[in-house]
Amino acid sequence: MDVSIAETLSSMMEQHHARIYDFWLLNWFQNTKLAGLREAVANGHNEIRLSLSHFRFDEENTIDLHRIWTNNAANVLCLNVDIRKKKLEYQNDESASHITLDISLCRKLQELDLRGNGILIKGKYTI
Repeated sequence: MDVSIAETLSSMMEQHHARIYDFWLLNWFQNTKLAGLREAVANGHNEIRLSLSHFRFDEENTIDLHRIWTNNAANVLCLNVDIRKKKLEYQNDESASHITLDISLCRKLQELDLRGNGILIKGKYTI
């Protein structure tokens, strides 16, 4: 895998992706980018920077999607979290009780949907 081409393709997809709101298409874009991330990491490219503005976290993608979140928080338009399990399973069989998403970094956030158990919000927010 050529990481620079993957990053460029991800950015081009994101330019189209950010202008639409279709649940199926948003999931397809996210799943395609997650597959690219997993392939890059499997080939030793841990520093790949993929673009994404619509995040849908669930029990199956949380750890990998968090890697993409780290470089994209400032550009997040939509954040959907639906975590029902009490512990998240890491790929290396370790477990964690939580993942931290600092939504104060999301300067462009338009939609926030939090579902599940044990979601904690810290800080001062005005609604």
